[in-house]
Amino acid sequence: MGCVGNVQFLTSPRVRRREQHLRGKKLPRTLPPPKTPPSPPTPEPRIEPWGNSFIPQKNLCCFFGARERLEGLKSQILNWSYQQKVMPLLKNFNTSAMQISCRLVSNYVSRMRYLFELKEDDEACRKALSSGAFLLFHSLSPLLQRRENKFTAPFVTASELNRILQKLNQKEKYMEESVLIGCTENHVPQFALDLGRIEKAKAESLLKGTFVDLRKAFFLLAGKDAPLLSQAQGLLRWHSTHLYCSRTGRPTQKNVSGSKRVCSTEEIIYYPQASPVIIVLVSDGIQCLLARQESFPPGMYSALAGFCDIGETVEDCLHREVAEEVGLDVSSFEYSASQHWPFPNSSLMIACHALVQPGQNKIDLNHSELEDARWFDAKELTKALKRKQMTTMKEMRDVPFWIPPPWAVAHQLIKEWTQRQQPC
Repeated sequence: MGCVGNVQFLTSPRVRRREQHLRGKKLPRTLPPPKTPPSPPTPEPRIEPWGNSFIPQKNLCCFFGARERLEGLKSQILNWSYQQKVMPLLKNFNTSAMQISCRLVSNYVSRMRYLFELKEDDEACRKALSSGAFLLFHSLSPLLQRRENKFTAPFVTASELNRILQKLNQKEKYMEESVLIGCTENHVPQFALDLGRIEKAKAESLLKGTFVDLRKAFFLLAGKDAPLLSQAQGLLRWHSTHLYCSRTGRPTQKNVSGSKRVCSTEEIIYYPQASPVIIVLVSDGIQCLLARQESFPPGMYSALAGFCDIGETVEDCLHREVAEEVGLDVSSFEYSASQHWPFPNSSLMIACHALVQPGQNKIDLNHSELEDARWFDAKELTKALKRKQMTTMKEMRDVPFWIPPPWAVAHQLIKEWTQRQQPC
């Protein structure tokens, strides 16, 4: 019997001997059984975790007795994996801190949604006026109160403000001239109102405070009050300068929240705007450059600043301002922070650090822009950062120089640069 491929057939002894002669090989009288091809190796059964034991995968159906119960096993396996791998990682986290973080994020979102509703819905905002708190101004000067040699910008409740307005022979509707500026963690709406139509002395007497020019107020207040006063005055100023439509010349109407003004004739909507301004601290790697304008308080030096022109990028403006004011060519720069600034008519300050080459640091002052500019080292600025806040002209003149107050973004730039100069 012979084998070709998988086909077996019978052959006689004579035929086999003839084949032996032709091939020169001696064939056995009987042929061995054909070799069977090796079978592929049997894979080891997968082992799946279940509870505290292990069960071969091939026995799962038999073990559970029904195919549909495999889904139950899958759920248990996922649960086992979660307990073994994920739960140990969570032990490293403070559960209460995680809950607080989630709560704060949720509260922020709810406050922003609440403020959005007040901006868009006049009736909702009108109702909120009766439960709100108010920052008060007189001709754009904020009300300050002094207690224990500290100045604060107090919030006045709606009921107290209504009582004061009655004493000043003003109607309750006067409150609708306010602008919305925020809300507290507890969703108490915050407004700003200018009492410019009321006699200043009478208002100060009833409110037990003083209306102070905002520039001066910034040097008297703690940092936490300054940003909200800046926003409030910026909005009040914008409304006072946009009473008429620039296209039709007709009066514009403020919505209750003060988020926009509308010219009803052409249905033109105007929104409050801020002008972008670059403020940059220039360094040559060893010193940094500060400058002063003639309008600055005596002795104060700050970073360079200038408005962005139409069509300019932030990068273009930064390079141009440094070249225009001090004649230096910036080689690189990096962004630091931003801040709203109410002067002259609401600006968005974009703060950056810039670097010039050490061998190209000769100042070529533009006297039409600046009164003075010079290089300061880290030692000088460290002393300036430690000085107390200047509040009087005498204090300002008694020191070699001083820098803007801590809440100003220029102060932050100077502090960042000085810290970088400290040895590690």
